[in-house]
This record gives sequence, structure tokens and C-alpha cells, in this order.
Amino acid sequence: VGTVSLYDSEGERQHTIYLGAAPEYGKKSFLERLEREIERAKKRYPEATLVGIADGAESNWKFLEKQTEEQILDFYHASGYLGALAEALHPNTVSKQKEWLTENCRELKHEKGKAGELLNLMKEVKEEKSHSKNLTEKLQAAITYYENHQHQMDYAEYLEKKYPIGSGVT
Repeated sequence: VGTVSLYDSEGERQHTIYLGAAPEYGKKSFLERLEREIERAKKRYPEATLVGIADGAESNWKFLEKQTEEQILDFYHASGYLGALAEALHPNTVSKQKEWLTENCRELKHEKGKAGELLNLMKEVKEEKSHSKNLTEKLQAAITYYENHQHQMDYAEYLEKKYPIGSGVT
């Protein structure tokens, strides 16, 4: 599933083209259809800034890097990895975990450089404390995810530019 959405200068979605296909190895025919829709949008709106939003799958980024000027990691996916850090910082206290998550998701969305700060904190917490094997694995997965995508997580900047930060429309 993929979409091509058009936004106005205030960041309001004006139109969306939805594309879907049956599962296919490599997604070749689907990506060709999506590329054609993007080319149509480029021709019709040559001054538009093309922004790609996706989850962390490498194949998405290979495609989007060729088609768009900026690539954004879907905020929902980025925030989803913070649960392990909340659990490590506040073990056995669900209310504190939720409070920490709420505050840090807000900061990730609105403060420049927050993704890097969270990545550093993940590394520190993983090294400083002894955790269960399961939690250590979740922390390492979060570290790897943030290392791979930190450059696509400048949410405060994207919001200043009136870009969407989520692929929820898809």
C-alpha cells in the first residue's frame, strides 16, 4: 500500500491517491505504478517539494531517495521504540513509564536534536544497568533503529516546514 498526497502551504492535505496491490516478491509492479503517480504529480506541480514518509524498511528508503527531496521516518514508528527505554528507566512503575513516554514523545516531535539525545540515553542506559535479556534486546533494537534513521527524525524542523510527519493517511 502506498499513497501520493498533496498538501497546501499550511500543511493541510488537499488530495490523496491510494495505491494497493496483492503481495508480490520485490513489489516491482507496485513500485512502477507508484513511480508513475509521483511523476504525474511532479509534472502537474513542478514547484512542489516532494517528501517521502515511511517506516524503517530499507526497501522503502531506496525507492524514496530516488523519488523525493526529503525523507521522513514515520513518527509513530520512531516513538514506538521508546517503550523499551521507558521500561529500563522506570522498571515496575507503569505510571512513570507512561508519563516519561508522553513527555519524551512530545519532545521528540517538537525539540530539535531530541532523537540524538534519546539515542545517547538508550546507549547509556543499556550499558549502565543490568536488564533482562528481553529488555536488553529491545534496547539494542531501539538503538539500531535510531542509529539507522536519526537523519530522518528532525520532526521539529519538518513541522516548521509544514510537512506531515506520519503516514497515517496510508
